[in-house]
Amino acid sequence: MGKFSRKICQSCRYPTIKEQVLGLKSLISNPYLLKRIIVRELFHRRRYNDKKSWTEWQIYDAYISMPQHGSKESCTRPLNVSRIKTISNIVNSLGVGLKVLDVGCGDGSIGRSLRKAGHQVVSIELPKVALLAKKGFGVNSIIACDAETLPFRDGVFDVVVAAELLEHLWNPHAFVEEAHRVLKTSGHLIVSGLEGPEALRYDTHKQYFHERSLKNMLKGLFALYIVKRLGPFEAPTYTIVASFCKV
Repeated sequence: MGKFSRKICQSCRYPTIKEQVLGLKSLISNPYLLKRIIVRELFHRRRYNDKKSWTEWQIYDAYISMPQHGSKESCTRPLNVSRIKTISNIVNSLGVGLKVLDVGCGDGSIGRSLRKAGHQVVSIELPKVALLAKKGFGVNSIIACDAETLPFRDGVFDVVVAAELLEHLWNPHAFVEEAHRVLKTSGHLIVSGLEGPEALRYDTHKQYFHERSLKNMLKGLFALYIVKRLGPFEAPTYTIVASFCKV
């Protein structure tokens, strides 16, 4: 997996006894988090062994967390508002009435913003998660599939959006190649995610990225068009939003 594999932040330290006690108290007082950790360790402890196990863990987490992430409170948080606005502005600057693929759409908030601007949006999500997105959050035109094997012919889309996606993928390189394939000539890939090793604080993140590693991974397929940093707001680090042009 090379430089993009899961890494441990060298600056991380072991928590003190006091911090461990406080963490345990916090865990016990949070039934949602406690149940999630129990399920993770009982049924998904082998999640790093293979893609199937990793995908099953991603489906479980996305399914139970989407109601929280898609809540009114979550949608009004500064980071989410800024991310949706930034991505929408980038897409709008590329043209009008564009055909956009929203990969890993979640509750569909980015797709809704793009539809309001007049773009045609096709959304994709993992099996079961896609059904929840459609029935629970009104995400129309959604397909359940694997982001690393996109079910579209070559050169279909003007823009591919991958917001908070790459860090979750088993093989982000495969997705990048697929995004390149389904994009039209001079199409754009827009990605966003937490920047740097702090992203590994989250147990659904398998790798982390920053501007340089993104450029290296996309080299030969995409050229950097624009990059912005948001926050960090409530996040542990800045969120990077980068648009790449197909070459």
